[in-house]
Amino acid sequence: MTEDQKHNQAFEEYYTKNDIVPTGEWEQFLEALRKPLPVTFRINGSGRFADHLRDKLQSDFFSHFGETKLEVRGRGGGRSREDEGGSNPFCS
Repeated sequence: MTEDQKHNQAFEEYYTKNDIVPTGEWEQFLEALRKPLPVTFRINGSGRFADHLRDKLQSDFFSHFGETKLEVRGRGGGRSREDEGGSNPFCS
């Protein structure tokens, strides 16, 4: 996305007219909005294939970005392939 695409006059007019952002914090507010968001996936940790999906994302997706590691939060007890007694159709 180019710098020109990160500006929206109607958006800025709305926020300034409604005094949503305190005076003196406007530029910081816009700077924060223009920062790129991280790549995020939400996986149901208690789902049948959660562990395998996490492993596939790590090996197939994140491996293209060098040292990037997959962060797992709030793991809810996903079961392994062995627990299911069979193979995982989502893993090759």
